[in-house]
Amino acid sequence: MLKGLFETRRCPTAKVGDFLTAVLSSASSEPLGRAAGKALPIIGLPLFEDCFSSLNAAKMAQPSQWAAKFRSHYDRECYLEKRGSMQELLDTDLLRKRLVQLRSEEQQPPIPEPILDAFQAYINSDGARNFYTEQLLFKFDWNWTNYCFEKARKSSSKDFSQRTRDALEAEAITPTPDDELVIQALRKVARKAGSAPEEFRDFFVRRAEAIEKDISLFLEWEDFVHGKRIECSDLFVGISSAFNALFGVSHQRMPPILLLRPRSSRSEQLYRDEPARLRIFRTRIWLP
Repeated sequence: MLKGLFETRRCPTAKVGDFLTAVLSSASSEPLGRAAGKALPIIGLPLFEDCFSSLNAAKMAQPSQWAAKFRSHYDRECYLEKRGSMQELLDTDLLRKRLVQLRSEEQQPPIPEPILDAFQAYINSDGARNFYTEQLLFKFDWNWTNYCFEKARKSSSKDFSQRTRDALEAEAITPTPDDELVIQALRKVARKAGSAPEEFRDFFVRRAEAIEKDISLFLEWEDFVHGKRIECSDLFVGISSAFNALFGVSHQRMPPILLLRPRSSRSEQLYRDEPARLRIFRTRIWLP
């Protein structure tokens, strides 16, 4: 990892020690790639937990693979300076129009309000790199903040097919004959939101774990299959529906109590902050 970082010739050496310390501290409880993604603000780059998620064990042993990921993410450093990918100054009026689009009901996926507030402060701030540009890009993950600067684009059918094949190969998965039929068919079908035929849906369920390593590819598949991004409420609907079906409690006078114990403090805080999502059907969900 460090050799790949140095190969970029862009990392401030004074920050390398702090970066490595943060990565090693987190790597004891989560994958190395995710730990490195969380520590990116230390070396002056936007937070991006999934930056290295497509690197499997074999690729992690290759400095060139790490270097390619670091270089790709260094291309986003420009947004900290309020500049675009071609180093042009970002147009404040266009940014305000983008903010209006992100706040609209048509925006999919919906952007969390704290991110929108931080983006507004980014727009209104004076000068180039400052507290507010760093607040937006160091505090909130690029999986969300990229919507502030880049409109979601669907890849071509040919590219979508190849990226799907690459996602499987990256996880050392040899496509089955059924997989090959789907991958080849992706070059020909029109991908309208929620219009995926059954064989494509089955493929997505079967290979989701590999596909989700490429977050942009995963979001395109999610749009193709479901028509919208899967949210926490979808999980709760499924859990409570299965609970009711299994125990036959949907018609009881008193609703059952389903206890969910999150495995991390982060997920527990999410549930506590958004109790409305937990009131699914007639099932009440309580947290300790």
